[in-house]
Amino acid sequence: MYQRTVESAEYSEASKKWLVKVRNASSGKELHNKNVLVVGSGNSGIEIALDLANPGAKTSIIVQSQMVDLAKIMLKYFKLSLVDSLMVMLSKLVYGDLTKYGIRKRTEGPFYMKVQYGKYPVY
Repeated sequence: MYQRTVESAEYSEASKKWLVKVRNASSGKELHNKNVLVVGSGNSGIEIALDLANPGAKTSIIVQSQMVDLAKIMLKYFKLSLVDSLMVMLSKLVYGDLTKYGIRKRTEGPFYMKVQYGKYPVY
């Protein structure tokens, strides 16, 4: 964890970059009962969100993935079940077989789960 609290963030159209102003944070305790957005990916982002939630922060996490962007486009043209199957196959090509790390394949696809349960799974 970078031990920083974001004071402000704005997107610059001119530079096509985010301008973020931060300050040092002593610990997650100072964020008790506050809404916190963690921008991260994979296990690191999830672990940071958990580290902040343990002392009482109300955490949300946002993860950007090019595969999710591709799936959103595909969902405009193809059935959900086909997009789920293609994304699972693509993730195997990109990330390999994750079962050797104890990450099991779910019986339902990630986009079906989003529609059905209102949230994406974390594999």
